[in-house]
Amino acid sequence: MHLITTDPDTKDKIIILSNIGDEVRDQIIDSSLFTVYPSFYEGWGLPIAESLSRGKLCIASNTTSMPEIAENLIPYINPYDIESSFKEILYLIQNPQVVLELEDKIHRSYQTTTWKKTTEEICKKIGDLFENSH
Repeated sequence: MHLITTDPDTKDKIIILSNIGDEVRDQIIDSSLFTVYPSFYEGWGLPIAESLSRGKLCIASNTTSMPEIAENLIPYINPYDIESSFKEILYLIQNPQVVLELEDKIHRSYQTTTWKKTTEEICKKIGDLFENSH
């Protein structure tokens, strides 16, 4: 955070928002060309799911659990390789038709994970653990 807010190349170009409501978040996602989530580690990747649930393309890291959320629906980047990540982002900025084609694929294929489905899966895993422990 210190580097982002003090580096002359980024301090006036990156805005850090925190504690915003769902409505504001949705407006920001909806008005973007796409979202970028270059995380090094993530337990599940909620920002990816939030973008996809709104039909918006997300460029995400190819690390940890992130590919499980969107599978083959989005482009993945290596967060440790800044140059190739930059090239992928620049390519999509310069080719909005590709973004629209990927978003069409998202609209046709992405299924939001509901809280009910999540709860059912957790309960099943707990039940499996209980059964296997006896």
